Order: sequence, then C-alpha cells, then structure tokens
Amino acid sequence: MAKRLAKEVAVFFDAYDPGLHTTRVMIGLVSEGLDLTVFGEAGERTTAGIRKDTLEWAGIFDDAATGGTRSMDAAAKNLIGSGARLASVLFGTGTGNIFYGGTGWHLLSAKEPARIGEIVMMETIFQGDGTWERGVTLSSGARGLVLTTGAQSGPSVDGAAATTAGGALYIHAMQFTGSGTGTTMLIALDDSADSTTWTEKFSTSFAGTTGTALRFALTGTIRRYTRQASGTYSGGTLFVGLVRS
Repeated sequence: MAKRLAKEVAVFFDAYDPGLHTTRVMIGLVSEGLDLTVFGEAGERTTAGIRKDTLEWAGIFDDAATGGTRSMDAAAKNLIGSGARLASVLFGTGTGNIFYGGTGWHLLSAKEPARIGEIVMMETIFQGDGTWERGVTLSSGARGLVLTTGAQSGPSVDGAAATTAGGALYIHAMQFTGSGTGTTMLIALDDSADSTTWTEKFSTSFAGTTGTALRFALTGTIRRYTRQASGTYSGGTLFVGLVRS
C-alpha cells in the first residue's frame, strides 16, 4: 500500500471535476499474492502479486459553482456501479508535476457527511480493474489548461531524456464551448529534442460540449521535451498528462 498526501491535489473522474477544496486523497498501489501451499508441503508457495489498486477522495466544494458535468454531487448516484471510467490524480497541480492515471475505474460509494446550503462535503471510494500509471502533467494552470480564444500550447516539460517504448496520453476535457471550429476539440502532443523545434507526435479531436475523457496509447520514441497543444475554444478546462513507458 502506498499513501501520498499533498496540499495541492486534483482528481478528475472522466469529465467530472470534484472541485477545488480537496481534503484527502489516498491512492493504493496494492499487490496481493495468493497462497498455494497445500497440506504436507515443506515450504510455502505463493503466486506473483495481483494488483488491486484503489482510490479514495474527500473534499468540500460549492455544488452550485461546479454545476453541470463538473459536479460530482449531481452525478454520484448515477455513477455508482456504472461502467469502467478514466481517473487521474494530480499531486502538485503545476505543469511537469506527478500524476497517476488509470483506466477501468468504478465508483463504489459516495456519501455526503455534511451539507450547508450548496457547500458539500463529499467522500468517495473507487476501485480499478487495472493499475495506476505514473506520469507528468502537461496542462498549464492550477487545475489544467483553462481554454480561451486562440490556439494554445502548454509550457515545455523536460523528461530528462528521450524514451523509445511509447507510453500513454491521458485527457480529461471538462465542459467546453467551441469558437471558430464549432464544438470540435483538437488536442495534440508535441515533442522536441531541444525545446525549440517542435514536431507533432500525436493528435486527436472529438465533438461535443459535455466533456469527455480518453486514454491513447503512444508508440515509438518520445523525445526529451514535450508539450500539450489545443485548438481554438472560447471556454472550458482541459487536463492532459503523459506517461512514458
């Protein structure tokens, strides 16, 4: 079991953003072996560890201010027991900081121990079918890139060296509105050997205004420096994280 506590954390579950005031986040990197020993054997036999990663989140937020698809409170009842979803946990919410991402997550429970008007205390427990992947945040801004008019590129993130085994790109797009290109969102990953000359490594686009979350597998070499780029939009919030294999 691994526990990581931090003052500046953010949690994204599909296109849901629980809010600004996280009070507790715990991720579990759990490996459990099975005992195969039978009666009469001289020594103990076990299987290799089976990963059963977990996530617990608690926080206080203004339900009215985080309405629509951003509100975990409004969606929690429908999400419990629903299909597998994407989750990302940011420790330190600036560009280049650590995040953990995973697929196949289910919301097991969500409760409100306290509510004062629209101020809600929410406690949640998640279970994953897969395992956590560790990467770095490419989005700029305290809780991801706030989309404004004009094409945008995030800051350069130094990966120390190029890697050759691919990786994964995590994207959480909260509710957004289109500008110029309608409601189609374009997201790209650029890489560079020197943080000056950039080449597009990967790009994707999707339509809609209610938000989405996606994980894309990357192949081949990812050069030392990376950045996230997006198209032209008039509003919304976008998180992008990179995992190198």
